[in-house]
Amino acid sequence: MKKFFILSLLVAMSMSMNAQITSSQSSITHRTVIQEPQQPKNYTGWNSLYVEYLPSKLGNDSFNGAALNYSHAFSLTQKIPLYLETGLGGQYSFYKKFGTKTQFVSAKVPVNVIYEYEIPGTSLSIDPFVGVRLRVNIWGDTKFEDYESYDLFSDEGGRCERVQVGWHVGLKFRVNKVFFIGGAFGTDFMNFTHDDDKIKEFAVSLGVTF
Repeated sequence: MKKFFILSLLVAMSMSMNAQITSSQSSITHRTVIQEPQQPKNYTGWNSLYVEYLPSKLGNDSFNGAALNYSHAFSLTQKIPLYLETGLGGQYSFYKKFGTKTQFVSAKVPVNVIYEYEIPGTSLSIDPFVGVRLRVNIWGDTKFEDYESYDLFSDEGGRCERVQVGWHVGLKFRVNKVFFIGGAFGTDFMNFTHDDDKIKEFAVSLGVTF
């Protein structure tokens, strides 16, 4: 009887130890599953369609402008949210002074480097950017009261340059990666007129990304 009791005790201890080992292995396996590393984030580009209001300065003259633009942002790396953006826009600008009206139409190509910062716990992102732009002035004229207008860019009477290259810096706020509003400031490297005047341009933008 004594031998049977000791044998039963040994069997019970063996079963208890085996159960503890199985439970420990299960707990380790469970913890391993929970602590699996997250998949790296996939940074992809986007398209933008937006309008701009462009209050600007040329020497002592102030003028207004508006533009319609399309752009595409390309991801530069999968390590950080850094993008290269380029596109095409059409711009109309004008100002009035002493009974004259000057206006011109331009095509522009921006090239920007953008960093996207997503605000944790929200659907907002902040996109600071810096870049250069090419602007080609397609048409423009100045009209005096009761007089004929003259071409701003003709060899006969014009005194303005057709091509400008400039720089700009700005910031965009995006909501749900769909809607955005932004602002920017920049100047031209090249003169717009033969009087050594450069355009200083402000921009307020509103658009969508897709």
